[in-house]
Amino acid sequence: MSIPPLGQCQYYTGFRVKTRFLPTYLVFTACDLHALFSSNIQLLLKYADDTYIYNIGYLIVPAPNSALIQQELDQVSQWANANNLKFTSSKSCEMVVHLPTNKHLNLPPHVPNLSRVDQITALGITFDNTLSGGPHVNLITAKADASFYAPKTLKSHGLSGPALWDVTRATLLALITYASPSWRGFISADEANKLQTILNKAKRSNFLPSDFSALEELFDSADSSACTTPTLYNK
Repeated sequence: MSIPPLGQCQYYTGFRVKTRFLPTYLVFTACDLHALFSSNIQLLLKYADDTYIYNIGYLIVPAPNSALIQQELDQVSQWANANNLKFTSSKSCEMVVHLPTNKHLNLPPHVPNLSRVDQITALGITFDNTLSGGPHVNLITAKADASFYAPKTLKSHGLSGPALWDVTRATLLALITYASPSWRGFISADEANKLQTILNKAKRSNFLPSDFSALEELFDSADSSACTTPTLYNK
């Protein structure tokens, strides 16, 4: 099933549908949840307790299958009720994804009972309606100070060297590299510099070795070893 590049269509419409249940319960129940009108311009994907519906609108507005969106949402709601779950419309939302250069869009009509948002968080990654990773970088920057707390406290109690670096790796670096292969290509040079500044601060505080990898090398290491632990420094 192929999805056309964003440059070949005017917008993507994404819907996050929230249901209340434990992620483990998904293994036993979600196998029978499928899109009613699955095609190369409409997809239904499931992650933990979130369901995502993607509707790709071509230059013809409204999109050929835009009228089917409500039927898809109704189907998810019916499926939730049948499995003793709850469809939470207050936590569900719609986001229209478009190119940054498209300033005058003929956007599709709002879906009833769903709020239209400019950014969304999916699996812990925050991005906006132009698929920019800037909001995620801003979130990392805001949380960075809290990630410095553990190594700073342990350093004050005498921890140093590789042991201290391991703590920083488990806190600060885990925050920066979380799912980085999925968003590193969607950030600007200025946003990358913000992350590099955080690493530089950690090195100045001796929370990381002075020859620690640069940001790009850190991302490359995370990108090439999804299932193994990368060696970022020598003990």
